[in-house]
Amino acid sequence: MYKLTNETIVFKDIVLFRIEFEDGSKGGFVESLSNLIGNAEVHGNAKVCGGAIVGGNAKVCGDAIVGGNAKV
Repeated sequence: MYKLTNETIVFKDIVLFRIEFEDGSKGGFVESLSNLIGNAEVHGNAKVCGGAIVGGNAKVCGDAIVGGNAKV
């Protein structure tokens, strides 16, 4: 469904990787693929890090930040 790219940013001393969807379009940034479950998507400049999990059919977009142990 998606993979990590080599494009990275540093957010609060954490390295985040941009994701790429299987159609080749770029998504937002995650700390690791374990931050995403199911059909969840991250778009734009959105960031998901720490123990946060975005799951189901949830979409995180724009400049949103999901961190800590949040579950979306």
